[in-house]
Amino acid sequence: MDNSRSKDTILSRAKDVVESDKLQKVIMEGSRDTSKTHVYEMMIDLVGHQIIEKCTSEQTTHILDIVIQQPIQFVRICGDTHGYCFLQVIVQNCYQIALDQHGSCMLQQCIEKSPREIRDPLISGILANSFSLCTNRYK
Repeated sequence: MDNSRSKDTILSRAKDVVESDKLQKVIMEGSRDTSKTHVYEMMIDLVGHQIIEKCTSEQTTHILDIVIQQPIQFVRICGDTHGYCFLQVIVQNCYQIALDQHGSCMLQQCIEKSPREIRDPLISGILANSFSLCTNRYK
């Protein structure tokens, strides 16, 4: 099966209620390929966005890395009814993400490239953890 067809199949599965549950289990077991495939479409889909919500902080950082490569898409995702959950996941996991050097760079880029409505919650989440982050930089 060619790579393009494989990606389309995964996206279709992510948008199906039953298949989405199966993909969520795959992600919980640590598959990186699923989180890379059609990230933008999955994140704003009624069913597909639930897969993203199940990601670990490492997977969230990986997805964040993909998403911020396209700032317009990132803003679109965070402003979408279903994609807004990703911003909440980032804010909720900002401490774990910031503990990793790569994750810290990703958060900085998000803050630099995002409009106020996205940037402010990120900054608030980071400030809430600022003391711990200062003492545990890149564990």
